[in-house]
Amino acid sequence: SLSDPPHTAAEFTLTERPEGRPMVGRVDRGDRARALVPSRYRVLRMLGAGGTGFLFDAEDNVLGRPVAIKIVDRLDAPEPLLREARFAASLRHPNVVAVYEVDPAARILVMELVAGNDLETVAEGGPLVPQRVVEIGRALASALGAAHARGMLHRDVKPANVLLAED
Repeated sequence: SLSDPPHTAAEFTLTERPEGRPMVGRVDRGDRARALVPSRYRVLRMLGAGGTGFLFDAEDNVLGRPVAIKIVDRLDAPEPLLREARFAASLRHPNVVAVYEVDPAARILVMELVAGNDLETVAEGGPLVPQRVVEIGRALASALGAAHARGMLHRDVKPANVLLAED
């Protein structure tokens, strides 16, 4: 899950699978993970691993802003990543993470970095006060409502995928 302890980006590198498809894998040493990411971004650390790949904390060197970079490993084709990016980019909503860039061939998605934790991690800390549960429910319903109004389905709504911003 994305709540795993952070790792340095240097622990990951591009390797080849037997069938010739690229993947991101753990290595003892090496710094080739940065080769996956366009040079305008500086990878700072790995935030965690999810169902489709790895998520990194990075900085956009051109605009001077923090970003999250998702490097997708578990797709047979780049189309699902492009579809995900188009889906998120087409929604302008305060409760939907902004997409800044996508490279389907390299399997990279650059997004807004949300400072905070996912709902799963927060819930593990103990019960939330009822008012906070209502706030989270309303925000989630609003974001999903905006997506559904455009004919889109998320298909993976779960506490680990609900980010709660610190503010």
